[in-house]
Amino acid sequence: VLSVKPGSLAEEAGLVGYEQGVVDIIVAANGKKIDSAQDLLDTVKALKNGEAVILKFVRAAARTSGGNMATSTHYTSITKP
Repeated sequence: VLSVKPGSLAEEAGLVGYEQGVVDIIVAANGKKIDSAQDLLDTVKALKNGEAVILKFVRAAARTSGGNMATSTHYTSITKP
């Protein structure tokens, strides 16, 4: 996720953009592997209004003093309006 617009569904879901010092990498949507931004767009476009998608994402924080990047796996959902 490069950026998240204020008030967007992504912001409501708790995703953050690269400009906030962390990187959220969406790796699956409704259990289906996401390999590209187009994969995610296609998944969201296929949703009917009111239908939700569960996103699995990895959050990578700034490098630690030892040079390692702290990562954690999270789940969130977005409902298409």
